[in-house]
Amino acid sequence: MNREVAERWTKALRSGRYKQGFGRLSVENDKGQKKYCCLGVLCKLLKINISKSDVSLGLEAMDKSGIKSPFGVLTTRQGIPHRSLAEINDTRQASFNKIADIIDKHWEDL
Repeated sequence: MNREVAERWTKALRSGRYKQGFGRLSVENDKGQKKYCCLGVLCKLLKINISKSDVSLGLEAMDKSGIKSPFGVLTTRQGIPHRSLAEINDTRQASFNKIADIIDKHWEDL
């Protein structure tokens, strides 16, 4: 993925500005408070509209960020799929700080 976008994304994830959500790019509770998956934060950063039913990145987000997979799949240097940021966010429920650390280390593999 694009290094500059990755740096801006990790800064946003660590900022505390975004509440973490799971299962969709963006979810809203009864009080109107929005929460975001790590991929939803990327969309917000890129100023891409997302709907409450979106579960993965669209082509516009992939184009603007240079990310290769709609689920943020990390690949090995040999191109073998390993795990995805969507899984790390939604299933493992890793914190945004932990996800930012993964992106910092593996941005070239996204």
